[in-house]
Amino acid sequence: MNYQHEPHGLFLVVDMKSFFASVECTVRGLDPLTTPLVVMRETRHTAHGMIVAASPAAKQLFGIHNRDVKTDLTNDDRLIIVPPRMHLYEEKNRQLNRLFLEFVHANELLPYSIDESILDVTHHWQQYGPSVDNIVRAIQRRFRQHLGLVTSVGIGDNPLLAKLALDLLAKHDANFVGRLTYEQLPEKVWQIEPLTNIWGIGPQTANKLNRLGIHNLGDIAHSDPNALQAIFGQKLGTSLYATAWGIDRSHIDDARPRRQKSISNSKVLNEGSMNENELVRTFKDVTNHLLERLHEKNLAASTLVVGIDLANGFYDRSQRSQFTHNEELPDKITDQEVWQRVNSNFHQLWHGDAVKKVLVSFNNLHQQGDTQLNLFGDDLL
Repeated sequence: MNYQHEPHGLFLVVDMKSFFASVECTVRGLDPLTTPLVVMRETRHTAHGMIVAASPAAKQLFGIHNRDVKTDLTNDDRLIIVPPRMHLYEEKNRQLNRLFLEFVHANELLPYSIDESILDVTHHWQQYGPSVDNIVRAIQRRFRQHLGLVTSVGIGDNPLLAKLALDLLAKHDANFVGRLTYEQLPEKVWQIEPLTNIWGIGPQTANKLNRLGIHNLGDIAHSDPNALQAIFGQKLGTSLYATAWGIDRSHIDDARPRRQKSISNSKVLNEGSMNENELVRTFKDVTNHLLERLHEKNLAASTLVVGIDLANGFYDRSQRSQFTHNEELPDKITDQEVWQRVNSNFHQLWHGDAVKKVLVSFNNLHQQGDTQLNLFGDDLL
């Protein structure tokens, strides 16, 4: 791969380590790195409770993991157990993104999730010293001193490489910093398994790749890109190949939510429901209604969104009471295949909590048969 004409900037993806648990430590005046604390939510239909966040010390001392249940916890007086407080975490998120604006301009900052943000420091890092490490250390100190939070940072030539550096390399570094350049991909990333460790590759895609004898990014990089497109569709096949080679031609402004052509349908279950059959029937009705509207207008969608709102302020494993799953759709897909994807996504998102609202949305609509643009703007292949 010739990287000469690929973008070469300096990007950071900054993650707040064990965000929910760390916030609960800091508001109590405790050190999030040394305090064993877990955030656990109770649910109406189980006596166990579920761990939605654990501090680094809780993981290290007691082997606690997110999604463990109450009965997995050790009986130790050192362990602090607290309920989740989303309003507190959202306020801390607003504070941390205000701090980022001390380092970059607003158009160079993209809040990626409640505890991760992408920063374009291409035009700023030299103000802090001769190396990008200087601005990284400045950011880490600022967050530790002002908010008491510990940050992990991925550094890359583009946002994708920075994200891979964060997810795959920073956790092994004493200072929680990882760096990845185009040239370092083969040595540092290609051999990592399983594929689900790689950002953007879910279990279904990973299983399908495994069945093809593809087990890591190196295998993908040396696959025939045209064959990947034929098997996974143009968009996903191209995305997999581009990820393996670290190619990302996007801009932060491109990733900001914009008004797109879409249709959606939802239904509110006033009393909330934990009945699987009822929820499946509701999703089926909502999906069928949308498919009829698509057929009437001779439209197809590139993206499927499935969403659930939980009743009574419950928090799911995703640590939110409102959550969705987005999935790219292939160019050619039958109504039955669409429904199978809706049903599969629902069951991945739902873990038995009472649901008050279901949502299905078809986004990036286009006329049937239209050619879709490459995810990366230019032709990659």
